[in-house]
Amino acid sequence: MPVHTAPSFESPFLAEAPDAAGRSHVLNIMDTPGHVAMRGEVAPALRVADGVVLVVDAVEGLLARGKALIAAAAAGALPLVLVINKLDRLVLEARLPPKDAYHKLRHLIEAVNDELALVSSGTSIPSVSPVDGSVVFASALHGWTLSLPLLAARTLAASPAHPDNPAAVPPAAVAALAKRLWGDAYYSPASAKFTKRPPSKSAPRSFVTFVLAPLYKIYT
Repeated sequence: MPVHTAPSFESPFLAEAPDAAGRSHVLNIMDTPGHVAMRGEVAPALRVADGVVLVVDAVEGLLARGKALIAAAAAGALPLVLVINKLDRLVLEARLPPKDAYHKLRHLIEAVNDELALVSSGTSIPSVSPVDGSVVFASALHGWTLSLPLLAARTLAASPAHPDNPAAVPPAAVAALAKRLWGDAYYSPASAKFTKRPPSKSAPRSFVTFVLAPLYKIYT
C-alpha cells in the first residue's frame, strides 16, 4: 500500500487523523491489491509515493509478492512500514500458544529485514522494528491496530505524572518503555522491573506478558 502526502492519484482515499496533541495530517493512501495479477497497479503508484505500507498475513508470512514489493520499494528508496495483519488468526485458527506466536512474529519481522538487506544495497532504507513503530500489529477483521510506541505512550499517560495525556509524556520515556516491550526483555513482578534475563525458567518475554497474553484473554 504505497502512501503519498498529496492527492495526485486516481480515486485517492483521504484520511484526517489527529495525533495526541490534537494536530491533524491529511494522507493520500493508494490501496494497491496484493494479488500477483494486480502487479501492474503497484509500479505507477510507487512512482508518486513517499513511502510504502506492506501488509502481511500473520499466519501466511512473507510471500513472493511481498518480496517483490520490498524490492520495488528499495529500488525507489522508499521507507517501509510493516503491518502484520490478522493476528486473530494466530489465536482462533492456528491456536498457537502466546510464546510460540511471539516467535512466529519475530521470524516474520526478521524475514522482512533480511529481504530489505538483500535488495537495498546502496540505499538508505532502514530495517523495520516494533520498537520504533515501523512494525504495526493489527486485525483488520476486528478493527484494531497496535504499535509499541503507542502502547508505551498510553501506558505512561495513565500514570499519576501524566494523567490521561499521552502528549505530555517525554519521547525518551516512550522510547525506553517501547524498547523493553520487544526482544529479549522480561518483566519481574517481584521487583517490578524489566530485566534482560528471565526471572525464572518459564518466564515469558515482556511482549508476551503485556501484548499477547492480554490479547489472547480477550479473544478466548
